Amino acid sequence: MHRGSFILNLIKVQPERVQSAALAQPIGRIGAMAPGRPARFNAWAETLTDHPEATPQVLDAFCRNLYAAGFVYCVDRGFVSTVRTPCLVLAGNDEAHPYPISEELSKLLPNCEFIAEWKTGADLTTARARVKEFLAKHTPR
Repeated sequence: MHRGSFILNLIKVQPERVQSAALAQPIGRIGAMAPGRPARFNAWAETLTDHPEATPQVLDAFCRNLYAAGFVYCVDRGFVSTVRTPCLVLAGNDEAHPYPISEELSKLLPNCEFIAEWKTGADLTTARARVKEFLAKHTPR
């Protein structure tokens, strides 16, 4: 799920269109980009059999464009610290959605709420209620 990055980019380019944002499992990278392309990118690239323009060089450039920036890929920490849009971050907990990225986002975003655990059981029930409350609170009438 890359929607967190897309939402942050939308806030960057057209902030007036976003009243509030719930970022579930923000994608990102900690540290340097590993050599080569990620396995998930290669799996997607293998589906492009009917696209002769998708040469190895084009795919390498596309991959670098997507992932080389690190952090949340589409905006930097400096920008995130200026976002005034109310945000709710639901933490990720896997390689593509590292918990430390979610945690850092929640600290950098000036108007942010953070949900660390939300995927199962009582945590999921509580998180659903918090998301609804958050969106209701920040949706214009």
